Amino acid sequence: MDLQEIDIDQLKGRLGSLKNYIDFPKLEKLLAGFEEKMSAPDFWDDKESAQKTVGEVSRIKGKLTPILGLDRRLEDLEVLLEMAADDQESAREAEAECALLEKELDDVELQ
Repeated sequence: MDLQEIDIDQLKGRLGSLKNYIDFPKLEKLLAGFEEKMSAPDFWDDKESAQKTVGEVSRIKGKLTPILGLDRRLEDLEVLLEMAADDQESAREAEAECALLEKELDDVELQ
């Protein structure tokens, strides 16, 4: 892969489609609600309910965390591509990061 083959908009589109598919904003809102509930002083008074809530938080984070990581890496790739215009080392790094990012995106899409 070389710099001319890197289509940042296509990667953003794939990530956006993935966010839509899992209803990312809804999951973020649910997570915030659960985390607020968990911060209550009496949260562990009902252990069965608390364990269910902790399980839901874990499930939601399992969906959100990889996507948030891909989002950050995509932003970093954009910066790296800007630097790559003037720097061969950055160009090689951008090409390698793009290949890794595409593979990781493929993996997350399959989950």
